[in-house]
Amino acid sequence: MPEITNIAQDELARCQERTRRLAKDKSYLQLVNNLMMQLSQARGVESVVENMLRLLLDNLGGSNVSVYYFVGTELYCADVYGRKVTIETLDDEMVKAVFDSRELIEVEHDFEQTKMLTPEFTKACTWAIPLLVGSDLVGVLKLEGTLLAYREIRQYLEPFFQYSALILKNEISSYAILQKSYNELTATNARLSDEIRQRAETESSLRITQFAVDHASDCLFWITHDAHFANVNDSTCRRLGYSRDELLKLTVFDVDPDFPPAAWVAHWQELKERKAFTIETKHRMKSGEIFPVEVTLNYVEYEGAAYNFAFARDISDRKRAEEALQSANQKLEGAVAERTAELETTLAQLREELAERRRLEEKLQITQFSVDSSADVIFWVRADGSFAYWNKAACDLLGYSSQDFGRLKAFDLNPEHQGAAWLAHWQELRQQGALRFETLLARKDGVKVPVEITANHFEFNGQEYNCGFVRDISERKQMDEELTKHREHLEELVEVRTAEIEKKKAEVERLNKLFVGRELRMIELKEKIRELEKKIGA
Repeated sequence: MPEITNIAQDELARCQERTRRLAKDKSYLQLVNNLMMQLSQARGVESVVENMLRLLLDNLGGSNVSVYYFVGTELYCADVYGRKVTIETLDDEMVKAVFDSRELIEVEHDFEQTKMLTPEFTKACTWAIPLLVGSDLVGVLKLEGTLLAYREIRQYLEPFFQYSALILKNEISSYAILQKSYNELTATNARLSDEIRQRAETESSLRITQFAVDHASDCLFWITHDAHFANVNDSTCRRLGYSRDELLKLTVFDVDPDFPPAAWVAHWQELKERKAFTIETKHRMKSGEIFPVEVTLNYVEYEGAAYNFAFARDISDRKRAEEALQSANQKLEGAVAERTAELETTLAQLREELAERRRLEEKLQITQFSVDSSADVIFWVRADGSFAYWNKAACDLLGYSSQDFGRLKAFDLNPEHQGAAWLAHWQELRQQGALRFETLLARKDGVKVPVEITANHFEFNGQEYNCGFVRDISERKQMDEELTKHREHLEELVEVRTAEIEKKKAEVERLNKLFVGRELRMIELKEKIRELEKKIGA
């Protein structure tokens, strides 16, 4: 039979009270443990905030649960109903007081303010709780309209709020790190995208330049400081009869038979000082054929390396024309010399005139050399006549600024290409591939400049271009006119001298006739004298 223990009534009451307290403690501890376990399952700032607010409302009740927290320098507010805003000015005095004091604030309300009709409850409370991790204030948690006083369960909930603060701080820190990394990656991506765009634009421009240079009708050379070829265009290979690889193994002295290697250092120094000038020389083909060229030299530096960017133009036709003119002049001078051999004074005058002519030719040659020494004008024109590119020489020659060229059309400069004439010119250029012609270009001040244009048609990325090399021939035109006038003057002089010679010949013939008549009369007189002498002697 079990033993019966008698316990005093007051001792029994104490045991029952202790049992109820332990059961209550156990219940709250289980609640807090359950809250912490559920909160730990969330990942990310928004998920942690949403989970924390929902858990507090579901387990503690109330009319609303909200949290105020910092991410960097931004203050956010989120409530259990899904509202999330950025706070510029904190208007909630209760929350503001907690931020300032870092102490919990609890306010009791009349139960009627909760809008609830349950008569068993007599009060409602609003909590504003600082979420602290050590001395760091992570945020403020606000529970409105709860039916429990915080002081009644503070010892149980404090570990949960501390754990919530720690979880929230870790997620905010992770978010800040991720946000910083994201911002850095975004900035880097934007910078790389901009660099890629700029490089693409630069590469497109460089490709157009390279394409235009490769297809130019003139021969182009990139020459290094040691007289080797760094690069050449397609016209150079075709004109000289070499492949590109063969030319890149040669030097200037292999192509120019008149250029002695000993003169290269002085030539390079002169080019470095003058930057650009034009010379006439000769080029030798792979087959051994030699032809005259006019070469425009340009000194450039790129990425620490110096180059001679040279444009070479075949002037065989010009030389043949000059030789024909010189031959004609020589024949004319010979005829003058033959016809004026009898008149020394006239011959001396003609020699003086010829000397003056040579001085004039020398002067004209110097003028021509000065014109040729200037850098050529180069521009690219689209099919609609607008300029895709122009160099400084174009601005200097025509008096337009770089901004002006952006608004001009090619036929604004050349009146011969207005309207339908431009379309006809473009069609001819497209069919021929390259044209060389002389025309007049209008400067900004209205003056028309005579030029020689070498036009080259090419396409790039579906866009048609005319790559024009323009050379001012004003002085050459003037020289041709003066030579023509001088030749006409010499022809008139020959005619005058010829007339004088014919006149003097006629006078000589008349005198000869007179002399012959006198000789005949003298013979007759002599015969009569002899006859008289014979008669006297007899």
